[in-house]
Amino acid sequence: MSDHTRLDGGLVLRTATPADLEQIVALSLAAHGDDEERGLRMFFADPRVGPSRWTVVVDGERVVSTLGLGSATARVQGLDVPAGWVEYVATDPAYQRRGLVRAQMDRVHTWSAQRGDLLQIIQGIYYFYRRFGYAYALRSAERVQLRRGAKAAVPDGWSVRAADAGDLDAVAALDARASAVADLSLVRSRDEWRAVLDGIHPQERSWVAVHDDRVRGYARTRARDDLRQLYEVAVDGLDAARALAGHAAADGDRAGVALCRRPGTPWDALLDDIAVAFEPSPSTDYARIADPVAFLAHLRPVLSERLAASPWAGDRGSLRVTTYVGGFRIDYAGGAVTAVEPAAPLEEPDDQNVGVPPDVLPQLLLGARYPRELERWHDDVVLGQQAGLVAALFPKLTHDAWFWF
Repeated sequence: MSDHTRLDGGLVLRTATPADLEQIVALSLAAHGDDEERGLRMFFADPRVGPSRWTVVVDGERVVSTLGLGSATARVQGLDVPAGWVEYVATDPAYQRRGLVRAQMDRVHTWSAQRGDLLQIIQGIYYFYRRFGYAYALRSAERVQLRRGAKAAVPDGWSVRAADAGDLDAVAALDARASAVADLSLVRSRDEWRAVLDGIHPQERSWVAVHDDRVRGYARTRARDDLRQLYEVAVDGLDAARALAGHAAADGDRAGVALCRRPGTPWDALLDDIAVAFEPSPSTDYARIADPVAFLAHLRPVLSERLAASPWAGDRGSLRVTTYVGGFRIDYAGGAVTAVEPAAPLEEPDDQNVGVPPDVLPQLLLGARYPRELERWHDDVVLGQQAGLVAALFPKLTHDAWFWF
């Protein structure tokens, strides 16, 4: 069966082949810059991606638009959620605004759903991906800078060096401990860690803090637009944090170094003492939840834990949520969510029902904002008398969503 789909203007959408790689690289580098080449080739070579999870639109033999679908795992309060991850979206400028990305998105979203993904994620330019069902729902880390006069130096007996493949187990363990503090994180496989330590971008480096021949801290740096960013920091204590901060401060102009927070960790505790705000409102990446019933049914153990810890633990009832084009019902009893079922849409939810439009729903379900925040900012978010129950089931979560690319 052919996977070729004819589009307007004689164009054809199809699955990529190995022979398309060099054209995909050329098109993507023209769109994203030469620094992306190594990462793109690694993504294409990933056995979970490869040509079979990459789409191209061709005009004759020429690739004029492309994107790839990777795999990811989101961990929500200890529960793993399978996710699709869209990357390297690029279209020749002469072929833009002809629906080529939408056609490819439809195909990879189908692939993603068929393999059981309950979520899709993507990083990208402002607004564009909201047209395909995505919402700003994954918060990035807040960035700060060293306070003037703050003492930042590598402690005696410590050293900081470039990380290598031999550090993989120690680095992965440190990172797992740091990410476990957050309510929502993206889980990284060993193969992904190997790619990170090998170096994905020319301007990127991985570092380890060492004491008594043991790796006690880890961080990545990346230079961009006269700013060096220190991020994804994972340490086992304050001295390891001081070592990495001191190395960053000694390695260049302090004003040109941005330090990314990691709430709940020793690194973040150190930043409280030595840093000042640089970007008080962190940016947000995109997420898409096409089937909220399936997503919430998978999340039932987490929802039940939240309910059991709330004032509604002893109640029995149903929470009906309309998205105005669809909806769902959450049944609960005895401190547990007993079912999640589809429900017909409501045009005007009353005080006993909740309204959340589909382009805001991922923010609620992934805890990007407090429900009351969403209600204040969006006229069509209606919580009514169920506001307390909604807040109990869908609290604001701490995010640790580091894309390994």
